[in-house]
Amino acid sequence: MIVSEQLKKKHGGGWNKGKKGKKATNEEIEHRTEQVVKFLLGHPAATDFEIHKQFRKRFGLHWTTVNVYAIRARKFIRQHSQMTKDEARGLGVSVLLDTMAKPNPPAVRLKAETALRAIFGYGEPTQHRVGNPDGSPLPSAVVAPHVTFVMAEKKRNDE
Repeated sequence: MIVSEQLKKKHGGGWNKGKKGKKATNEEIEHRTEQVVKFLLGHPAATDFEIHKQFRKRFGLHWTTVNVYAIRARKFIRQHSQMTKDEARGLGVSVLLDTMAKPNPPAVRLKAETALRAIFGYGEPTQHRVGNPDGSPLPSAVVAPHVTFVMAEKKRNDE
């Protein structure tokens, strides 16, 4: 039996059985990705929530599927920007520093400072470890419970 036939039998006859939509065609995928690219170019600071809000109803998709289109769109932008990662980071840092220097509202400046902190990693640690004052890890103690098994004696009727 061919693998696809086995899978069809296992999943009840179809790949989309029980799902609302159908699989997107290549043209639909290309069109949706292009729409997300245009949105991201117009709104470069858009969060995933804003992207979901914009495209879930428009395309009638689940948010995880919208994430796939957002990933494709970001990849497309990176490939066509002709900019290295270090150049992009340098440009981003200069924009953030400019945002912090201008008389922007405190919320905007705080958001820029948070982004700068994430880039350079000078914020508070994101992982906490517990250890001794000298930095060595705490000893782990495994305490095994004392278990006593008591077996009932069988009495024979022959005795």
